[in-house]
Amino acid sequence: MAAVKVILHCDLDCFYAQVERERLGLPQNASIAVVQWSMALAVSYPARKYGISRGSSVDDIRKAAGDNVTIVPVETIGGGSAEPRSNQNHPDLVNLRFTGVQATEKVSLARYRNASSQVFAAMAEVLSGYDAKLERASIDEAYIDVTVEVDRRPSRTLQL
Repeated sequence: MAAVKVILHCDLDCFYAQVERERLGLPQNASIAVVQWSMALAVSYPARKYGISRGSSVDDIRKAAGDNVTIVPVETIGGGSAEPRSNQNHPDLVNLRFTGVQATEKVSLARYRNASSQVFAAMAEVLSGYDAKLERASIDEAYIDVTVEVDRRPSRTLQL
C-alpha cells in the first residue's frame, strides 16, 4: 500500500443552475441565476459574463443583464402547504420584494437533493468496477479515494 493516499475531489460547478437548466430544457449556454429569496445562490458561467456572481441581488441581476438571464427562484414550502411549490411567478419575485415571505415559507432544496442523489448514484455505478471509495461531502461535492487503483498501476516518470 502507498505511503501517500490519493484522493480526488469532485465539485459539481454551478450545480443548482445546472439542475434548473436541465429541468427547464434550456441550452447548455443559457444564462441562469438561481435565487434564494432576493440573492443569487448559483450563477451559470454564461450569466457571469454580465458581472453576476453568487450573492448578487435580483435588482443587480436585472440591472446588469435585463432579460438576458433566466432568474429561477428556489421552491418553498409553507403558506398552508406541505408540498414544495415553484416560485417562478411569485408576485414578490416579480416586484423584487421579499418582505413577509420568509416569515411564512421555508426554502425547499428537495429538487437539488434528488438531482444530487442521481449524480452520486451514477458516480457509484461507474466506480463499482474499481477499488475506489466514494465519500459524499455535500450536495455537490465528493471525495474519491483511488489509492488502491493507483498502487496497482506501474509508476511512470514524466520526463520534460
